[in-house]
Amino acid sequence: MEQNNVNKIKRKNCPDKDEADIRADLFSLVLKGTGEGVWDLNLETKEIYFSPSWKEQLGYSDSELANTCETFDALLHPDDREKSKSALPDFLGSASETFSTLYRMRHKDGVYRWILSRGTALRDQSGRAYRVVGFHTDITGILKPHLENINYQKAILDTIKDAYIVTDRAGIVDVNSNFFDISGYTKEELIHIKLTDLIAEESIPEYHWIRDQLLKEGRVSSEIVCKRKDGNPVHVEFVATLLDDSQSTVIIIVRDITEIKNSEKSLLRYQRLLRFVIEHNRNAVAVHDKNLIYMYVSQPYIELFNLQGKEIIGKHHYEVLPQMPEHFKEYHQRALRGEIIRSKEGPSAFNPEKYVVWECRPLYEDDEHIEGFILYIEDITERKKIEELLVNEKEQFKTTLMSVADGVISTDVHGNIMVMNSIAENLTGWVFSEAKDRHINDILNIIEEQTRSPVKDPMEQSMAWGRPIEYNNTLLISKTGKELPVEISVAPIKHGDGKISGAVFIVRDVSEKRAEQRKIEYLSYHDELTLLYNRRYIEEARKILDTPENLPLTIFSIDVDGLKLANDAFGHEYGDRLLKKVAKILNRVCRPEDIIGRVGGDEFSILMKKTDERDAALIEKKIQKEVAALKFYPIVASLAIGFAVKHSPEDDIKTVVALSDHFMYQNKIKSSKAMKSKTIQMVLSHNYSISKYERSHTENVSRYCEVIARAMNMYDKAVQDIKTTGLLHDIGKIMIPSHIINKPGKLSKDEMDLVKRHSEIGYQLLRSVDDYAHISKYVLYHHENWDGSGYPTGLRGEKIPLFSRIIAVADAFEAMTADRPYRKRKTVQEAVEELKKGAGKKFDPKIVKLFIENVIPSL
Repeated sequence: MEQNNVNKIKRKNCPDKDEADIRADLFSLVLKGTGEGVWDLNLETKEIYFSPSWKEQLGYSDSELANTCETFDALLHPDDREKSKSALPDFLGSASETFSTLYRMRHKDGVYRWILSRGTALRDQSGRAYRVVGFHTDITGILKPHLENINYQKAILDTIKDAYIVTDRAGIVDVNSNFFDISGYTKEELIHIKLTDLIAEESIPEYHWIRDQLLKEGRVSSEIVCKRKDGNPVHVEFVATLLDDSQSTVIIIVRDITEIKNSEKSLLRYQRLLRFVIEHNRNAVAVHDKNLIYMYVSQPYIELFNLQGKEIIGKHHYEVLPQMPEHFKEYHQRALRGEIIRSKEGPSAFNPEKYVVWECRPLYEDDEHIEGFILYIEDITERKKIEELLVNEKEQFKTTLMSVADGVISTDVHGNIMVMNSIAENLTGWVFSEAKDRHINDILNIIEEQTRSPVKDPMEQSMAWGRPIEYNNTLLISKTGKELPVEISVAPIKHGDGKISGAVFIVRDVSEKRAEQRKIEYLSYHDELTLLYNRRYIEEARKILDTPENLPLTIFSIDVDGLKLANDAFGHEYGDRLLKKVAKILNRVCRPEDIIGRVGGDEFSILMKKTDERDAALIEKKIQKEVAALKFYPIVASLAIGFAVKHSPEDDIKTVVALSDHFMYQNKIKSSKAMKSKTIQMVLSHNYSISKYERSHTENVSRYCEVIARAMNMYDKAVQDIKTTGLLHDIGKIMIPSHIINKPGKLSKDEMDLVKRHSEIGYQLLRSVDDYAHISKYVLYHHENWDGSGYPTGLRGEKIPLFSRIIAVADAFEAMTADRPYRKRKTVQEAVEELKKGAGKKFDPKIVKLFIENVIPSL
């Protein structure tokens, strides 16, 4: 039938054409009707043909696009180039007769279109492919709903605070921008990263366990320690989920919890301080939740009840002490309702041989809800024994008194001192021989700590009430006038018939206890480094000051511009010194009533009551003036400052804070770049000043690098970058003392180790400055050797960046042909011979060859 149709067409329209020509015309009409583009690649000559329809799909006429492989590469989306390069070789190496691939190409209007490319190979009798032809179809319209959905999902993933990573068997497939912040890698480095490269060495076993669990369950969540590109650890929590049945594609949602972990460490430290105070308190302490489950017990508590260690944590109170009396259970419920219950002195319900006094009080959460109760138990058995000894055996009483850790004073019924131990002598400043028979009030001068009013005669009150009395928050004024914080217990001495014959005073020095408490209180509201207030205090103070009588209320937000540069390049100790100097300036400039705090790593806040914009601007000017005069070589100290003022009670304090932060960030954007660039110039000037060879060395290396780059036909932008890198390649020498740089003899191992750090320090300096960040890695690797024997990482061959390999040759040649403190210069020919010896070992042999043949003759 087809043959009949062809014959009819031939007779009617093309009487002069043969059958083959008619078939070709028909085929062309069909392609034109379908809109399919045709391409034809000759694998032997590398010639390629694109049909007019192929070009029309991209908005071009036939004459506007050349039939070359370069045309295809120029129009292809950058992210699809790797996939496109591998698609054809993969097909030719397989047994498949056809292949199909999907990629994006740029339309003449600048918008990328999705193209489905299908083709087949023409092979000779041996099966070798010599030609590939195929169709080119624009399917953007078909994919549009799917792409919109993908873009919507990707937009969501890119805006969440967490990072995500998609992996398959080949490695990492996709990430969002937060991945780069957490890992330190760039998008260009993704293709070289394996998932295991992100795992800290100590967490590799845990990683294998997680991988096995994922294959079993299809989903797993955990915490793990990863490592950034710079080698620093980062704590993360993650959720990993298998996305397909083949168990090859996994999406991992990752959250950086390093700051949380560090906060937990800080919190644990404060908890240890609190625990120290509690554990060294001789009272027994137990904390229970509202379900009467043990949350904490002190060692004295365990000893008091003869319990088996702290494994009781998590157990029920009545399970641990099954003999609990019923009326005690009622006390516990009352405490959970908000009541404080105190006992009288008496035998323990659990051990009649022990005398105790206890207190049960509710434990409140931050929102004032009761979450449990705290039980304090004081073992007063020893004190009771002392009281009995006073009645029964006076000599035994005296011996015991002398061995007690607290000060003990015993009086007769009239208050005259009868017994006094050495501890009491030290506390009061009176020796017993002087104090004997004197009235207790002459020796024991105690006042209220807060009011400083004298404490009413303790002995008189104790005898009047017939029971012990305790005094806390009191000061003992010694014979010499020294004041000492003490806790005092006064108990009447009773005979068997109930008659009172005197009193015993127990005096306890609580100086250390108070000091620990004050230290804990101080640390809870102050920054350890700068000794300013911390974020917690500033936030509480902001609430307190937010009252009409303090208006206008000014809030300053201050950022130390360059702290990250100082930390990265010179270490955190250097950065800490900068923070301390800024803190001193703020203390010096601000008024005594102003509240200054460090609220973040490089952020400070100042609260100023009764301060308007005019006064605030004057203070800002003074701060900036002092910072400008601060000599913190080589960092150029700079502060980004913003402030906002609350004038009316109706103004929201949170809005004022936000405005202050906003103005600060605006100023930071303006000043940060200039500050960092100026720091780089200062570092260069310093390096030039400490060595008479440094300027000529870096300038010559820069010049050699430029000549090499031009000999390699690099673009002007690349030439400029390699020139700049050559000029800055030794900037890290800022951290090397001048006596080492100018040492005439051989360096020691320690000195050489310090010198080797200059490439890393230079890298840290430059990567913190936007204008130089892109060349920082070339500085980092410019001492790597072709055979892998270099530093700092031992890269080898072409894994060393090209610019670093160029600098290595230029640096070596310049060093050999210039005088140095430790040797005379070599001739050009001698230097050439050294380069030849190092080719393939220290240097890229191709660059050495090019340098010798093309560069040296032009110098």
